[in-house]
Amino acid sequence: MVFSHAFAGATLTRLLHKSSKLKLSEKQINILYFVGIFSAILPDLDIALIFRNNTVEHRALITHSALPYLFIAAVLWVVFKLRSKPFLQLLTLAFVINTVVSHLFLDMFAGGLVLFAPFSYQTVGFALNFPTDPVIWAKTYLTSKYMLMEAFLTVLYLLTIKSYKNKVLTYFPLFIFVASVVTFAIMTLIIL
Repeated sequence: MVFSHAFAGATLTRLLHKSSKLKLSEKQINILYFVGIFSAILPDLDIALIFRNNTVEHRALITHSALPYLFIAAVLWVVFKLRSKPFLQLLTLAFVINTVVSHLFLDMFAGGLVLFAPFSYQTVGFALNFPTDPVIWAKTYLTSKYMLMEAFLTVLYLLTIKSYKNKVLTYFPLFIFVASVVTFAIMTLIIL
């Protein structure tokens, strides 16, 4: 679901950008979109642990808890507020919206996660019931309705980006999607 997260991140960042009262330079706009999209996929960087630890429970790690992201965002927000750095506050807002609101919220509906780790490792959300063997999991996921949703979102995204002038917004989510598919294929071949 990496592309789904990148697409959601791009969309929420666009809404944040359009609703912001700050006058941003082209460079700041690119940074904003990069932070927003990267933040939307950040919790899934732990996906490599699936292959390293021979498990599929990456959503049971603290990377899929809201608390670390909220703590980091609160500290950054206060520091940037005290130093009168409104653009950095905007980046912090993009970070927390896309990690907590976007990524974690979507994952609650696609298998559940440990929303309150490290204080509670109880899974919150809806179970997907995928097999626990990584190779079988990979085959099951690639042929599941979630992969169909990824393909649908890819087409939808490609149709909607025609009107975007921002290059980061246009190409970064697509790059993330291609990179994730290639990485997933390589890691699956290594396990086989």
